[in-house]
Amino acid sequence: MTSCSTTTTSATRKIDKVEVGMSKQDIHKLLGTPIFKNADEMGELWAYRKIIGDILQPEEAIFIVTFNSDGNVAEYRTMKPLEFRMLHPHFNL
Repeated sequence: MTSCSTTTTSATRKIDKVEVGMSKQDIHKLLGTPIFKNADEMGELWAYRKIIGDILQPEEAIFIVTFNSDGNVAEYRTMKPLEFRMLHPHFNL
């Protein structure tokens, strides 16, 4: 019999609480200071590190929170660091 255990860090549990409509203040209080910020006329993007995968082979991912022009969460997603670097080549992870 084998078992697979997933990696659940405190940060990952906090990330799981993010919801569309939360304010920037809510996100900062929940997740702290982002590792990356970018803003334009459409809104703002904040990025955080996230660990995913099983306990034997944890993998780093980037959790992205996008805010609308009102400063509320419009969407959020997780992407691999390579994908993030392709979108934001000036940022060194």
